[in-house]
Amino acid sequence: MSYSFPHQLLKLRTEKQLSQAELATRLFVSRQAVSKWENGDAEPSIDKLILLAKVFKVSLDRLILGTNDFNQPLVKLNNIVKTFNSPVLNSLDLTIHNNERIALPW
Repeated sequence: MSYSFPHQLLKLRTEKQLSQAELATRLFVSRQAVSKWENGDAEPSIDKLILLAKVFKVSLDRLILGTNDFNQPLVKLNNIVKTFNSPVLNSLDLTIHNNERIALPW
């Protein structure tokens, strides 16, 4: 878990004007659990993270990382190549004959 999570949790909770006890009730955990999360002494399970995001109406990125930067790529692709074990197309004739439409056989 990122070190920004405890800070984000505290910030979001205070913005919503919730006490630790009120948040704990919504999450079905103890007030001490919320306190440990905010102090960085413990980390919530993934199901509690999802519930926290719903309570605060934020993305998991914002909850955990403190950001909503969806424009930042997670993976940069430089080159994509697809190879086939057998030929996909042997030849293709795109000649237009007398400006007529050509029906391709299926």
